[in-house]
Amino acid sequence: MGDSAQSFDNLLIGTTIGDVDAINPTPTAGTWTNTAGGEWGTASQWSGSTVATGSGTFSGTVSGGISLTKTGSGIQTLSGTNSYTGDTMVDGGILSLSGANLADSSEVSVASGAVLNLTHGTTDIVNTLVLDGTIYTSGVFNAANSGGRITGSGSIFVGTPPADPFASWMSTNYPAIVSPNNQPGADPDNDGIPNLVEYLLQGGNPSASSTGSLPTVNASGANFIFSYFRRAAATGTTQTFQYGSNLSGWTDVAVPGGSGVTVTAPEIGIEKVEIIIAKGANTRLFGRLQVTQP
Repeated sequence: MGDSAQSFDNLLIGTTIGDVDAINPTPTAGTWTNTAGGEWGTASQWSGSTVATGSGTFSGTVSGGISLTKTGSGIQTLSGTNSYTGDTMVDGGILSLSGANLADSSEVSVASGAVLNLTHGTTDIVNTLVLDGTIYTSGVFNAANSGGRITGSGSIFVGTPPADPFASWMSTNYPAIVSPNNQPGADPDNDGIPNLVEYLLQGGNPSASSTGSLPTVNASGANFIFSYFRRAAATGTTQTFQYGSNLSGWTDVAVPGGSGVTVTAPEIGIEKVEIIIAKGANTRLFGRLQVTQP
């Protein structure tokens, strides 16, 4: 385990180098952190199976001013809510992240043959992305356009997002729509779709009346299946699917993360959201999408 009082700047998963920079065996819970005194957690956090190639699941948190490097051919899953502020390098194998917790100011690098698996179904923000040695400073990347370096349901937005992504989208793409018609809840084209929902959905256009971007429903079988396509770059929203057997009582399902919710990336910059609800004894179900700003 090395000298637990030694200062360090990097967390290296998968290689024993005789120092606290390396995690082998990999702890399965607790906190990996670089505190003011350079302490490396506690002895109780050094439990779990010995992993020679950086495989396993860590459900605790990684925090502090450290960078994280995944090496070896194994699969390492970080399922906790992490807050480390350094860079993330995937030099080998698969690093799987369950949360969109990469530091906004950081660099993420995925080497040739390695994979960054994003299972959180949302868009994470970083400053710089390196895929197979190519540096990107802007754009949205996911399983559809990363050459196999990124997999899963999540996406990465590279660059500095505006303070209000919705307001920036409106002013950049629809400058002729001014206040109060440019507000999130306004509907200047009178198609029944508020501007904020137009902003989220693929093909949404607040200047032209159209319902082609709205979610679809398939209730022909045992399940109620609610689907919609959204823009990966449409950050800054909270999405909730609501369903019920009547129009007076609703059950909320968080998107992503809720039961029955899956998110895939079928094409560049676009994510498909599908929610499956078992109909059970219900002869009918109603569903709707609620989109708000945090």
